[in-house]
Amino acid sequence: MGSSRTGGSAARAGGGRSSAGDEGAPGGFERPAAGGESASGDGRTDPRGTPGEGGRSPDDSQSPGEGPTGSERPPGGDSSPDSESRRESGVESRRETGDRFDPQFNIDGLLPVFVTDAETGEALMQAWMNREAVHRTLAGGEAVYYSRSRGRLWRKGETSGNVQKVRELLVDCDQDALWLRVEQVGGAACHTGFRSCFYRRVKRTGGGEIELEWRLKERVFDPNRVYGKPG
Repeated sequence: MGSSRTGGSAARAGGGRSSAGDEGAPGGFERPAAGGESASGDGRTDPRGTPGEGGRSPDDSQSPGEGPTGSERPPGGDSSPDSESRRESGVESRRETGDRFDPQFNIDGLLPVFVTDAETGEALMQAWMNREAVHRTLAGGEAVYYSRSRGRLWRKGETSGNVQKVRELLVDCDQDALWLRVEQVGGAACHTGFRSCFYRRVKRTGGGEIELEWRLKERVFDPNRVYGKPG
């Protein structure tokens, strides 16, 4: 994947290497300290990483005298209801059309990630990433996500062996969602054993009822044998 630059004034600490010995974040993407681990020692992590990293970036500000293009505001200022939006339009434009990777994590410090097969284009799954997961995915070339239920990072395929090799990582216009195009090792992305998590379609019957119709019927692996529990 090509290199990218992150927003804000973050520099590559330690010559591009973290104190833990991992490679520095590609393209200057700032890595959070200690992955946001909690002090409880229970293995759970704060998805937001280090304080102040989630949500809007430090670049989301302009001096009181700047308008949408950085020009001086007219005498008396602008009191229209959408003046704040117009003052920030310069920031939004840079995020939407610039070459700086400036992910906009939600209030929980997470980004939704949509995953498709790089060869076929089939939708495989949807997951979440925090800042550390994004860093590890970029650094290692395999998908790492954040589990909201377990409260920790997880490398896709760490139990089943069905890892996802990232062929391309894309970000949407607002930089608040990611799209991974992957090579799905083992042929199955879903913990239920199906190649895709989207193995059922929602349809309306002739009588107007809403029901689920099975799109995929063959499992690639038996989740009982892999995880020791029903799929």
